[in-house]
Amino acid sequence: MEAPIINIEDIESFKEIEYETTYDLTVEENSNYYLATESAPILVHNSGKSSFSIQLILNRVIKEGVKAAMYTPENYPVEDVVEELLLMFTGKHPSFGHKRQLTDQERNEAISHLSKYITIISSDKTPCVNDVLNAFNVLNDKKDHKIFLIDPFNSLVEGTSQNMVSEYLKMALTEFKLFAVNSQSSLVVAEHPKAADNLDSRPEPSPSRMYGGSMWWNKCDCIFSVDRDMFDSTNPEVIIKVWKMKKQRLMGQPGEEILYYDKEKCQYHERNNFDLGNEG
Repeated sequence: MEAPIINIEDIESFKEIEYETTYDLTVEENSNYYLATESAPILVHNSGKSSFSIQLILNRVIKEGVKAAMYTPENYPVEDVVEELLLMFTGKHPSFGHKRQLTDQERNEAISHLSKYITIISSDKTPCVNDVLNAFNVLNDKKDHKIFLIDPFNSLVEGTSQNMVSEYLKMALTEFKLFAVNSQSSLVVAEHPKAADNLDSRPEPSPSRMYGGSMWWNKCDCIFSVDRDMFDSTNPEVIIKVWKMKKQRLMGQPGEEILYYDKEKCQYHERNNFDLGNEG
């Protein structure tokens, strides 16, 4: 079974990044599609890393009452991130014309609550690692934020441009580690795996498919992947796999679990909380 061919009018943005055969595209429907190139077509796989990372952070905000900050330009404009947060938080759609639509009162109450705990960082330019970490440090020092998200890593640019990509990655991961330890906070960084080599295959998004995978492995306390069905966008199953977990006696063991994605609510659920007969 093949993924659908994307309609050109559905592409909202396109940006080639520095890793070979890897692209960032934003489309109206979160599905997989082929990108035609002069050599061979590339299967672009939208696995749901962004929405899962945001829900992971939102869950901690709700359950623990901690504050979080996000730099997630792949999901901007900022208004779109707010809409997604409202949808995840309430299970009701913030836009007009939906059967489960937020009332004005519900919307205002949800925004008032979320704004106490979540800060979304925007920038007029493409920042480097230190730019974002400086903003995170201010929020940590002044506002007691304890959870931070960068999504994706390749949205950050090198400040000096003379270093090679691998050296920049090594420096960035070291800075991430120091920030998390010194601020006693959690830093989540989303990274794209390499594109599929075979259009008929279903490559697992393992650390080995990340650019500089060994450096990520050595520097990160936890590495997990989010993987949805490449060929059937109606399949709600999402494989969450923890590849690495530091301090396993305290934090648990590596392993995998299947969650179920509700597109209408933009929420991930365990099987017993998900209606398999009526995903919407």
